[in-house]
Amino acid sequence: IGTPAYMSPEQANGFPLDARSDIYSLGVVLFELITGKEPYQAETPMALLLKHINEPMPPLSNYRKDIPSRVEDVIAKATAKDPNNRYSSAGEMSADFSEAIRQTGSYAKQTPQMMYEDSPTILPDSRPRLTPPPSTGRASQPAMPAPTAPITGQQSVTQAMTQGSKMPLIIGGVVAVAVIAIVALVVIPNSTPAPINEVQATAGIPTPFASARTIETDQYTVSIPSQWIPPQGFLDLSTDQKLVHLWQPSGLESYAAVIIPKNTILTDAASFKQAAADYTQSYYKTERAADLTLIDEATAPDGTIRQSYRHTGDTETPLPGQVDVFYINRAPQLVIVEVYSADQMGNQLVTTFQNILDSLHVKGA
Repeated sequence: IGTPAYMSPEQANGFPLDARSDIYSLGVVLFELITGKEPYQAETPMALLLKHINEPMPPLSNYRKDIPSRVEDVIAKATAKDPNNRYSSAGEMSADFSEAIRQTGSYAKQTPQMMYEDSPTILPDSRPRLTPPPSTGRASQPAMPAPTAPITGQQSVTQAMTQGSKMPLIIGGVVAVAVIAIVALVVIPNSTPAPINEVQATAGIPTPFASARTIETDQYTVSIPSQWIPPQGFLDLSTDQKLVHLWQPSGLESYAAVIIPKNTILTDAASFKQAAADYTQSYYKTERAADLTLIDEATAPDGTIRQSYRHTGDTETPLPGQVDVFYINRAPQLVIVEVYSADQMGNQLVTTFQNILDSLHVKGA
């Protein structure tokens, strides 16, 4: 399962993977089968990945009040953010889930009114995505396409509920996931996994991710895919008002840029928010208002502000796509990372963009 909707936090971060990453994805599928909804909703792939990395998995009780706690415990353990806190193998998860099914069956017999007649029918989320589908028109600017649709297996479960079946959605979900768990026993190895430890950012030069090189300037260091780097190290688009360094493959279907406005001094969180708002107004809502439309905005736990824009295409970047802008507080400096992916790229660059963000180090901050 490689779409952002089911991607584990370590996969989104580009960390090493083992069977526990598949167990996380399996837990998300189980969550969706029981509730009829994905655990996280976002308008862009990048926003969805950040939620998998940072936000706790919502309790199933938010969607259904009749979920036995034993079933909820299995999902909570399978989708723990730290891989070391998850099931170590599919066999272990399958055994735990089988016991949860057995207890659920006893619970249903004891309380038929709640389990059968009062169990609500939950339909899949049908809200339209704001990001349009890929276009074959002219090349355009930074953009990433919308997340892929929920798995089709969910639809068959809910259809069975709406056709008059007296079995609750949870039983249908349990049976479906039981089959998945059996398949997982064959697909996912049961070897003892090695611990995965997150590497904390350091004050030194970051270690490049796979197929990347570290760019070092007087103001920052950052890792960039090797094939994006020109002979001079970066394309210098700086002006009197800001430093702008850009990297872009020859196909023009993506890019990444580091922007540091000049004469902007950050002193606290309030000045950071004001500086970000001022830059948005003067650049994205003025200079680029004709080709960019804001589709999503969010603030990460560390205060980083992300804005996602729909890019319609222009003469400089003719491929329609999505631009994601990250305002980062590196007091006394405001740092902006802008990334773009054409619709034709799908979700291929989501992890690359996250790696670039993680590798950025601003000197003197």
